Amino acid sequence: MRVFYAHGYHETPAEIEEAAHQLLETLQARSDRTVRVRTGRSDHAANWKGDWDAWEHGVVHKKNLTTGKPVYDVFVTSGEKVGRATARILNMALEAGKPVFWWSGEKGTGITKVARVEEVDSEDWTWGWRVVCTKRPKPAGTQIPLPLTPKFEILYVDPPWDYKGQKQHNGKGGKETGGAEKHYPTMTLKELKKLDIASLAAQDCLLFMWVTSPHLDQGIELLKAWGFEWATVGFVWDKQKVNPGFYTMSQCELCLIGKRGKIPKPRGARNVRQFISAARQEHSRKPGEVRERIEQMFPDQLKLELFARERSEGWHVWGNEVDSPLTVLATTDAAGVTA
Repeated sequence: MRVFYAHGYHETPAEIEEAAHQLLETLQARSDRTVRVRTGRSDHAANWKGDWDAWEHGVVHKKNLTTGKPVYDVFVTSGEKVGRATARILNMALEAGKPVFWWSGEKGTGITKVARVEEVDSEDWTWGWRVVCTKRPKPAGTQIPLPLTPKFEILYVDPPWDYKGQKQHNGKGGKETGGAEKHYPTMTLKELKKLDIASLAAQDCLLFMWVTSPHLDQGIELLKAWGFEWATVGFVWDKQKVNPGFYTMSQCELCLIGKRGKIPKPRGARNVRQFISAARQEHSRKPGEVRERIEQMFPDQLKLELFARERSEGWHVWGNEVDSPLTVLATTDAAGVTA
């Protein structure tokens, strides 16, 4: 979990470092996820030459402002009044639905949600914005649970499609080679639709979803049920080995792309190839190169792999074959993800 700590201008580097450390301990105690707190201290301290405007637009601030969207998961401020750039970042985060909190500065205490950041003095650009909380800040010693539900910009899904008990054979009268249900629990389209995937997705999000040819229509129906619009075929995987089919011999599998909102920014590589030729491994395991290509396309986005078989660096994962603090709920339950 990436946390941006908007510290006050008056604090020295040592005071900022200590405050960030206490904030880290406060948040880590309330989350199963690894917490990383970033401040502008190192960037600003290195660039500080008596120029307030340059200091205000340090590296951390600039990354948020120039991309037009918050690049962190949680935003925290400890000032009752803030400067122009910090006000813009906090309001940007609020508009994007990111959690924004006011913190008393004391370890483990005094955290409350921020409703808005409003301008109170147009002449004072260093302290001319006031932080308005949704509730009165709690006194020291009061523990407040933080809603640290992540929103992912990239979802990578390999659904356990149900083949209604259908098995694979080596031709007429041949030996059975097994079906999906022989290797893992499958789910019907109706069951897959009930998963509250929409609560995982950021405002701008792409869904990469594997689908076999017989399930192509169900795949498009499913991504629409999850709140995405049909975009295109992202990848075509040549398995380098054929399977019997009712019409032609099956050799390829498709990875569809669904889109919610706009394509996430910033973009990475724009020349990633669609076609992948890689030898088939154990049943249903997809080539790791697909994940790597997605990373090339979107290196900075928060990513989640659903129905994952293994943990991958830079990815959050969920599935019955991996250990994960995430819980994906059905839409008939209390929708959401706990982390």
